[in-house]
Amino acid sequence: MELLDKIKTNARNNIQRIVLPESHDERTLRAADTAIHENLAQIILIGNREHILKDAVIYGLKEIEKATLNLVPYSFIICLMALFASR
Repeated sequence: MELLDKIKTNARNNIQRIVLPESHDERTLRAADTAIHENLAQIILIGNREHILKDAVIYGLKEIEKATLNLVPYSFIICLMALFASR
């Protein structure tokens, strides 16, 4: 078994929650779509639900709607990042 296959098997056997705040980034959406499709993690995308779903259609992503989509103002995310960075 290849290393990547082992990592994926371990992820499937121990599903974790991953919060992705950069839901405006195509790479983030593609990675989230793959993680959901391959049942590797429970994905939470932070951002505007309508924009995320619209981008998912543009990029041809089929699994994004299975992610938890949370509307959190970007300014709040910046404050949280600053808080955690100061620890």
